[in-house]
Parts: sequence; structure tokens; C-alpha cells
Amino acid sequence: MSKILIIEDEECICGFVDDMLSLSGHTVDCAHTVDAGLSAYFANHYDLLITDWNLPDGSGEHIIQSILMQQSTCKVLISTGGDATAIVEVVEDSYNIKYDVLLKPFKLAELLDKVNKLLN
Repeated sequence: MSKILIIEDEECICGFVDDMLSLSGHTVDCAHTVDAGLSAYFANHYDLLITDWNLPDGSGEHIIQSILMQQSTCKVLISTGGDATAIVEVVEDSYNIKYDVLLKPFKLAELLDKVNKLLN
């Protein structure tokens, strides 16, 4: 199946998402900081990035900007406990990427549905 990178500072969320996607047949890597996530992303080929929008050491927007400086596009599932409307405005106004937003707390079915839509 697909190779997915999760950048999430909350280890329990990262572990849950990793377990659920792995059980669905995906290969999953996790990073808990922006720097570790970007290092992993550029060292490997990923079909999808799942990133928290607000991380202690940076933002999901910074991650997207950094990726787009190296390649023309990416697929991103942005997770947030905040205002999805603001994220949509930023992403649609500034970036040409395939993305979706996953509001925390989320249900497993919602996670899997959004991942499958982005990958297909």
C-alpha cells in the first residue's frame, strides 16, 4: 500500500494513527518535531504526509512551505484542534497541494476516509 509520514507532537495520537494505518496495510513513520519530520520526509519517499498544524517547534504551514521549496506538490492531511476555516483559507490562498483537514478529536472512520481520498 502507501508510505505515510506522521508529524505529531502528541505521542498517543501519533501511536494511535500509526497503529490504525499500519493495520490498514500502510507503511508508517512517525516524527514528533518539525525538524525530525522534515528530515524523514526528505530522506524517504512518502505518498502522504499527516501533520499537526500547531507543533511546539513550528507549524504545519512551515512544513508545507519547506516541502514545496524542494518539490512541486505534495499530499497533506492536516490535523488540528483549532479553527479549520483559517487553515483552509491559508492553504487555498497560498499553496497548490492536494490536502484535507482532520479535526481533533476524530473518529477512526473519518481518518481512514480522508487518507483514502487523498491517496486515490
